[in-house]
Amino acid sequence: MGIWDRIKCHFLGAEKQLACTLLYRVIHGFKPEKENPSSKVIDTAFRLNHLDALEQLVVTPVSDVIEKKLEFDDQADVTFTITFKGASDLPIVFSYNLLESHLNNEFDKFKKELPQHTFEDINRLTFALRNHPPHLSKKNSRIFVQCLRSVPFKHLKNHASKVNCSCVEIPGVLPLIPLKRPFNPELMEFDKFLLEQVFPAQMHDKLEEQLEILHSSYPFKVQEITKKMEALRWIDTHLPIKYKGLLKVNVEKSSDYHQSVISHDKSGRIYNVDLGNPEYIMSYKLDGMATCMRINFGSKSDLKVGAVEARKVKLTNASGILNISEKASEVDVRDSLKQVVIERNGEISGAVVDPTKKSSTLKMLSQSTLDWLTFDQKYEYLENELRGFNFFQKFMNPGKSVEYNAEDDGADTWLPDWYMDVKETITDVRRQMQRPFYLGIIDGSKD
Repeated sequence: MGIWDRIKCHFLGAEKQLACTLLYRVIHGFKPEKENPSSKVIDTAFRLNHLDALEQLVVTPVSDVIEKKLEFDDQADVTFTITFKGASDLPIVFSYNLLESHLNNEFDKFKKELPQHTFEDINRLTFALRNHPPHLSKKNSRIFVQCLRSVPFKHLKNHASKVNCSCVEIPGVLPLIPLKRPFNPELMEFDKFLLEQVFPAQMHDKLEEQLEILHSSYPFKVQEITKKMEALRWIDTHLPIKYKGLLKVNVEKSSDYHQSVISHDKSGRIYNVDLGNPEYIMSYKLDGMATCMRINFGSKSDLKVGAVEARKVKLTNASGILNISEKASEVDVRDSLKQVVIERNGEISGAVVDPTKKSSTLKMLSQSTLDWLTFDQKYEYLENELRGFNFFQKFMNPGKSVEYNAEDDGADTWLPDWYMDVKETITDVRRQMQRPFYLGIIDGSKD
């Protein structure tokens, strides 16, 4: 049974003949009488145009019927795979190379469809593609997208190719061009409205930077929520006056929220830690739109991932909490730690630990806890903190993020009402996670 026999159920009876013709053209592509360097690009544009027409005839949601995958390597070889529901064992695969020839040499054929374009516009795109291959870096992707915006294409299409990647297509002119930038299909309507209806063109570059953050995913959710909180703040505080209140942001405890319990003795030292699940949910949307983005953060599982990654961190004397003398600087930090003297009361002495450090894992522990810890256990706690100290800062903080001076670009200096609510939840998560993280406690017990 051929591919058509398996998928014809997805089309109306009156349109099946047309759908069959379009499918044939998608499968067989365009075969010029004389091969030339841009033949594969022409073939790709031909197939994608007919695929676009075929998608318009599908009676069920396209995403349920047609799956598209784009893969590419550092040599700019692009492979496009199309599979249909019910015929997954008969994929349609074709490929092309971005750097061989990017544009359709038979551009004259499209003059009537795209009369607003000139060869000068096309030459600019060719220059951008050859000199700033957009699939190699985020910077190149931005340059190329800016070039696309400067040319008045009507039918610019964005696609998700795989995790953390997107691609752009100009039907009939450019095939799918992979970009080194994240893309979340659920945010397409969000992006389009802000770019086309809300923000003026002169603010698009800065807006794009914030949207890129919203499209991105990060290793740890608290890190992700901190970055996205700042991106949403920028968007909210730069909305034109008539759109004030357009962005809706909300934060609430998840149904699985469970408070961490840290018990202290009379002197204020820790004698028991019960790690909870301080999980919150931040949601955001544009007023009037059905799509609402939700991000869960602060869960116990996220802390587990952080603890596992922290153990992989190699101890160095650049941690900021070690004080290795020049004489000992060539000595492995782990070996140097063995020279540390751990007193019965939890005090730590030796040339390794920075004496300016106000607290340590051992100083957190009560005397009764220290009494039953062996030296190896005390050493393990100390090593865990040294490994985790800087990693926890990265784990719980966004690192460098783009900051804008509101006075420089005319934005209001006010903070949105939702901003402090989100910030307080992040502070709460930090407070509940920090001690268990340093003590190596996962699920209420030392892992």
